[in-house]
Amino acid sequence: MSERVLHEFSQRITRAKTLLDNTKSQNTALKKEALKLEREYEDLQNARKNAELMEENLRNQYLATKNANDQESQKNQKEHEELNQLRELKKKLKRESDICKADYSKNSLILEELVNERMNLEKSAKQLTEKLDQVSLEKRALQEEHENNHAQIQEYSQKINDLKSDIKNMKDLISSSFGNELRQTPFNH
Repeated sequence: MSERVLHEFSQRITRAKTLLDNTKSQNTALKKEALKLEREYEDLQNARKNAELMEENLRNQYLATKNANDQESQKNQKEHEELNQLRELKKKLKRESDICKADYSKNSLILEELVNERMNLEKSAKQLTEKLDQVSLEKRALQEEHENNHAQIQEYSQKINDLKSDIKNMKDLISSSFGNELRQTPFNH
C-alpha cells in the first residue's frame, strides 16, 4: 500500500508538477500576453495621443482655414460690393457725362447765338456811334448857327432898340417942334 500511496503521491506530484509547469507556462504566456497587450495599449495610447494631436492640429488647421476662408469671403463680398458701387458710380458718371455733353451742345448753340447777337449789337452800336457822331456834328453846327443867330438877334435887337430910341427921339422932337409951332400959331376957331 505504501507503494501505491507512493505511486499515487508520485502521480499527484507529477500531475501537480505538470499542472505547475502548465500554470507557469500559462503564467509566462499570460505575462508575455500582458506585456504584449501593455505594449499594444501603450502603442494605442501613443496612437491615440498622436490621433488627438493630429485631430487638434487638423481642428486648428480647419479653424485657420475656415477663418481664412471667412476673411477671404468677407473680402470678396466687400470687393463685390465695392465693384457694384463702382459700377453704379460709373453709370451715374455716364449719365452726368451725357447730361453735360447735351448741356455743352445746347450751351454751344446758345453761345454761338449770343456771339452772333453780340456781333450784330456791336455793328448796331458802331452804326449808332457813327450816327451819334454825325448828329453831334450837326448839333455843333446848329449850336454855332444858333449862337450866330442869337448874336445877330441881339445885334438886331440892339439896332431895333437904337431905332426905337431914335424914333422916340424923333417923335419927341417932332412933337416938341410941332407943339412949338402950334403954340406959336394962334388958334382961330
